[in-house]
Amino acid sequence: MKKNPMFWVVFAAIVALVLIYGCSWLPMEIDTQMNAIAYENKGTENLSETGITVEGKIYRPLFHAAFFRGSVKIQGMEDQIAPVQNIVFDRQGEQEKGKMQSPEGEDIGTIEMTGNFENIRIELDETQTILAPVGL
Repeated sequence: MKKNPMFWVVFAAIVALVLIYGCSWLPMEIDTQMNAIAYENKGTENLSETGITVEGKIYRPLFHAAFFRGSVKIQGMEDQIAPVQNIVFDRQGEQEKGKMQSPEGEDIGTIEMTGNFENIRIELDETQTILAPVGL
């Protein structure tokens, strides 16, 4: 039995999409802990060490913005940040930027990341910045 030529065109298109985009539309499990530094935006004389834990899944649907569903915990600030975050990221070059929420659901700052949370920058209410991993 001879296959329809349209079958091969559709098959080749699917293979090409998989090769170009990989499996990026599948959710990726994130479970990372890293040391970080926190400082007031008025000056860097108030440096303090802290830690960031990111647990959850990042979704990268085709032709849509990436989003993260899970928890972002900053050591010593657990009561200021919602235990479950739903962050929609806007891509800006290599960085992706989204909004973080308080336990009441209000926007409390922004989170920027590269890759899948390899480098993180969090700005809380434009007063405090947290960078991870240490050494950025």
